[in-house]
Amino acid sequence: MKQLTIYDYEKKYQPRFQAYLGYVGKNNANEVKMLDFINWISKHVLIFKNLKGMHDDERLNDKTHKEFTEYLKGVAKNESTKNMHCL
Repeated sequence: MKQLTIYDYEKKYQPRFQAYLGYVGKNNANEVKMLDFINWISKHVLIFKNLKGMHDDERLNDKTHKEFTEYLKGVAKNESTKNMHCL
């Protein structure tokens, strides 16, 4: 399985972190706290597993990793839109 990192030389950040940056309305990793990203993604991995009927301790496979990334992109877009309406 490919190792995921925050930095991608072609895209700057890996897709899950890019989704988080979009959610918080930032463009740069220096503008966010990593703990906040970890909390956000941890919450959503549990929600995603629940939606897929997976156990909390069950690992994602190659297919569900891709699905989770797409899920996060959608969640980030929807949540950032909701947050804008609250301002």
